[in-house]
Formats: sequence, structure tokens, C-alpha cells
Amino acid sequence: KLIRKLGLALLEADSLQAVTRAVHDSLCNEFRADRAHLFLFEASVANDDFVTVLPAQQVQRHVGSLLHHGKVSCGALRRDELNFLFPGYVVQDGSAALIPLHFRQDIGLLVIGSYDPSHFSPSMDTLFVSYMGDAIARRLATFLTP
Repeated sequence: KLIRKLGLALLEADSLQAVTRAVHDSLCNEFRADRAHLFLFEASVANDDFVTVLPAQQVQRHVGSLLHHGKVSCGALRRDELNFLFPGYVVQDGSAALIPLHFRQDIGLLVIGSYDPSHFSPSMDTLFVSYMGDAIARRLATFLTP
């Protein structure tokens, strides 16, 4: 039901800002994520509480060791990693799912966080969040210039 609502919201989004708003609203209100953040590598959108535009190299420099060849990565994170991934929040403990967004090019990184260090674990099934990331990446790509 939740993925259906997200999919429909993505289809109805008619701008980059509408897509990011739909993703944020879905993750925070429907999926009840403790924290969520979207890093876009190249975009004409202002940074806000949910979106940060940064070059891919800068994201890679901070959390590259957590990324595994374009695949979803889950697990407990160090304080400095959490504070980078969730700007504006001082997070002591937690875990996250890092979802690389790629469609014809590297678009960004979606991060879903939990205050529970064991909520996102390396052994968890990532099929659902991978599917969600694919759908979000394809919709974002519609509004990004190649």
C-alpha cells in the first residue's frame, strides 16, 4: 500500500521540487522514517532540510566506504557519518539505509535513518528499498538535465 502511494505521488509530480516533496512526505509521513535526506549530485534546486546538492566526489569522500558498487547499503553508522548524512541534526546513535540513485547517470543518494542502531542491518533484505530507489531515480531523471 505504501509503495503504491509513493509511486502514484511520483507519477503526479510535475517538477523536481514536487518529486522531492513527494519523496520526503512519503518517507516521513507514510513510512515513518526517523530521518531522511536526499543528496543530488547536479540539480537546480535549493538546499533545504531534505535536499542537499553536492558533487558526487564530496559525498564519496565522506561516506564512500559505506557505498558498495551502486547497491543499497544498510547498517549502524558512526556519529560523523550520521551527522554528514543528516545535516542539521546532531545524531548520537543510529543506523541507515543508503540508496544510490542511478538512471543513465549517477543522480544522487537517498538516505533513510533510524535512531535505533540495529534497525537497518547489513543482513536485511534490500529488495523493497532498491525498488523504491529505482522508481525515485527514474522520476528525478525526468527533471534533471543530462
